[in-house]
Amino acid sequence: MASQRNGINSNNHDGIWLDFSYNNTISNNKINSNNLDGIYLRSNNRNNIISGNDLSDTETGIFFCLSNNSNNFILNNNISNNIITNNINYGIKLYAMIGGYWNKYNNITGNIITDNQLGIELYKSPDNTIYNNYFFNVDNALDDRNNVWNLNPPIP
Repeated sequence: MASQRNGINSNNHDGIWLDFSYNNTISNNKINSNNLDGIYLRSNNRNNIISGNDLSDTETGIFFCLSNNSNNFILNNNISNNIITNNINYGIKLYAMIGGYWNKYNNITGNIITDNQLGIELYKSPDNTIYNNYFFNVDNALDDRNNVWNLNPPIP
């Protein structure tokens, strides 16, 4: 278990990268101007908390990516109360390549996701809960599986 708090991570390949990680907290960081992702969880990550971060000016703000290994999983993570803005492609992306749907049971709540090409994409990533987020992007959401959504109306 590890914590990354109150840091500034910029001008890197990825701001913060977790691989085979459990019970970590990433909170209250300013993560911007990285070449690829602000926060990147790749394989076998469980019970991590990503909260209160300011993520901007990357390719993707928060990216959960599973490789094509069927023993791979990203489960029970919480993404909450982050400001995710002005990223080139995605605010949040949950993505599973060929070989199983183990990018599941994640909670995405209370985030402000604005000024991205696509606010959130869930690809081959079922059984996640997405609620009480604010979206204002070119396209707000793309979801190809069964996930639970509760969208708040835009703030005028």
